[in-house]
Amino acid sequence: MNSMNINKNSCFALRSDVAIEKFDDGILVFQAAHSTLTEINKMTYSILHLLDGNNPLNKIAKEISYTYNETEEDVLNDITDIMHGLVSAKIVKLVHRATLKTKINKETNMNTEYLANPDV
Repeated sequence: MNSMNINKNSCFALRSDVAIEKFDDGILVFQAAHSTLTEINKMTYSILHLLDGNNPLNKIAKEISYTYNETEEDVLNDITDIMHGLVSAKIVKLVHRATLKTKINKETNMNTEYLANPDV
């Protein structure tokens, strides 16, 4: 398994060189940069359609749990395992989200600086 730290707040998106095609007898993912085809199941297909870089895995698990009538915790564990495989196959990428904070210049009362991490 990949050493990437994936947790319930992780957000993912499809890589730009990936195409998904659903056929009568299965679902294939084509990863253009490496010219690979990967067969996926229906649950993985459902997950991929919810990846937009903004939805954390716990939100996706909540939606998927309704569809498959499973507990959110079990689905989140499954999704975490699936995401490790999809990252390794270079189908999805982790989206790093930064919270911007501003500093107000007291003399002018205007924003003077934007910081993604003010502690750095």
